[in-house]
Amino acid sequence: MAENLLCVANRILAAPAPVLCLDTCALLDIIRVPFRFRENKISVNVITAALELISKASSNPPDLWILILELVKKKWLENANPVHTDLEKHLNNLHYALDHFSKALDRIETDTLFYKTDLRSFDIDNKFYSLSEKLLKTSIIMENDDNCKIKAMDRVSIDAAPAGSKHGKNEAKDCMIIEHYLCLCQELRNNAFAEKCLFVSSNTQDYGHPQRLRLPLDVEFANINLIFTKDIAMANSIIKGDINAE
Repeated sequence: MAENLLCVANRILAAPAPVLCLDTCALLDIIRVPFRFRENKISVNVITAALELISKASSNPPDLWILILELVKKKWLENANPVHTDLEKHLNNLHYALDHFSKALDRIETDTLFYKTDLRSFDIDNKFYSLSEKLLKTSIIMENDDNCKIKAMDRVSIDAAPAGSKHGKNEAKDCMIIEHYLCLCQELRNNAFAEKCLFVSSNTQDYGHPQRLRLPLDVEFANINLIFTKDIAMANSIIKGDINAE
């Protein structure tokens, strides 16, 4: 069940731990790992990170708070099945490519044996879908807030990032998501919350890059010490202290 912003903040303040705010793509990228390996490559470390983050958030008290806006859950429900289908198609294409390669190899002498495996037998499409869904279900769902909605529309009206990019899609939804996370983190900081707060999105076209956020996000993030990362693997490393956010 979704909780309002102040209730979420109070829960976190009662048991301080790092806070991870997720965009929809951060969840969907878990399913995309096997077929996003070219220009928009997704690190395979995302899989390990998802498992570790789920474990941390499931402890009592939590070693990590994972948050998603109600709108993020809605967008995941709309897009998870199509992304799952894309992964199925990718695995089928790989299977037929390997089968064709194996048959071609049979026609020529070679000293190297080729062991063909049906990649579909690993069931990774369903496993990755389930992992993405489990991360979502481990998260606290935050209700859409009326004040944040107004701020989001103001952001759209002046083309303030994540609105206003040349490649922007669903600008109002993106602005809704980030306004809620900004408001939550501001509420936490106003109450002397000193733990790390991170926002994860691979949508670098609209948000910018970790060291080069678009205006005015760079100032807004800095003012509340909110860290932007493009995948959960990087976020997990920052939380563990393996890498510096700077």
